[in-house]
Amino acid sequence: MKIGRIAVIAIAVIAAIMTVASIISSDSSEKRYNEAVALYEEGKKEEAYDIFIDIKRYEDSVSKASSIFAETKLEKLKSADIGSYIYFGKYEQDNDLENGPEPIKWLILDKVDIGSERILVISKEALDAVAYDDALLTEELTWESSSIRNWLDKTFYPTAFDPVEQLFISEVSLTDDNGELYSENDKVFLLNTKEITKYLKTKEARTCRATSYAKAMGVHEQRYRVLDGKEYYSCYWWLRSTGETFRSAICIYENGDFSNIGNSATDDFRGVRPAMWLDLSAVNN
Repeated sequence: MKIGRIAVIAIAVIAAIMTVASIISSDSSEKRYNEAVALYEEGKKEEAYDIFIDIKRYEDSVSKASSIFAETKLEKLKSADIGSYIYFGKYEQDNDLENGPEPIKWLILDKVDIGSERILVISKEALDAVAYDDALLTEELTWESSSIRNWLDKTFYPTAFDPVEQLFISEVSLTDDNGELYSENDKVFLLNTKEITKYLKTKEARTCRATSYAKAMGVHEQRYRVLDGKEYYSCYWWLRSTGETFRSAICIYENGDFSNIGNSATDDFRGVRPAMWLDLSAVNN
């Protein structure tokens, strides 16, 4: 009986603590919400945006952040041309974890208008080191079952993009190198060999540096040429195409070339250059 009473009392105490914590959290969110509104009215829209995103579950914070995004950033995205760069999302890059993640720089590969304005982008640099597939299985390797696809969807996507930015990322149907559609759609993905030869036509265009963070995670950079006394470095980075040998995937070499033979899918020192289609009509200003 005594134990039962103690349990009841303990549950009541925990409930009371949770209620107080909820009230404090609500008061704090309200204070920050009002601060963001004041900053917006002062013309400090980007500072207001950051606060609204931070308290995204409070009131209409995401809606207000969406409006600010449309006012401050959307036109830059729409006016950018193929071959130019944009900033979108954030990810650790300078390997200084104390100063927070840095804005990601993306190269625009394509731009289409099919009822909505869409652009295809790929990260300028390799952002991390991830094995194509880290499971030592004997079954056939596929993009859909790969751990790198799972990493892009479950780790990179929610880490790199806030709720407003996620609204712009299209879910698309991809094909393998034979033109066959995968059974599942993707938001963030890797290019395949067909897309590489279409959008990055020269070996030089495919060369890619790795961020300081990616190198700290294990990505190897190598010197691929010396021109006029200047050394040029690049890294290996994965495509989504699987290779011809057992449990292998194709990657771009440091000189921008690639082989259909592929490399071991368990290699965890090759870089990741995410790609995605952005729908610039997702949020209207």
